Amino acid sequence: MISFDTLFFGKHAYGQPDDFPDINLPENIENVHIRLISPEEGKHMQAQSTSAIYINMVGWVNHKKAEFIFVTFSNRGRHQFDFFINYVFDVSHGDYHVVESRFEDFEKK
Repeated sequence: MISFDTLFFGKHAYGQPDDFPDINLPENIENVHIRLISPEEGKHMQAQSTSAIYINMVGWVNHKKAEFIFVTFSNRGRHQFDFFINYVFDVSHGDYHVVESRFEDFEKK
């Protein structure tokens, strides 16, 4: 189990299809602070702390489905794990529902 008080998300926007989605994230989720930072800030932060958690989130959203990949780094930028989550839009309820999620652990490889 991983425990932390702040998640740092790298907000990359380079005009590519996998740019950080244009969404608003809450300031806190389950007592964990959420912070959007630039990729450059993420590299600096990782160089300063072995315990910092940095997440590069990639996503695609349209009126039928949404897909997100959370690429997670810590230990001075070491790739820890990826989490994939896919949603479909439920027209009858007017919202998205999870249809699949998958975890890939790079620490054990």
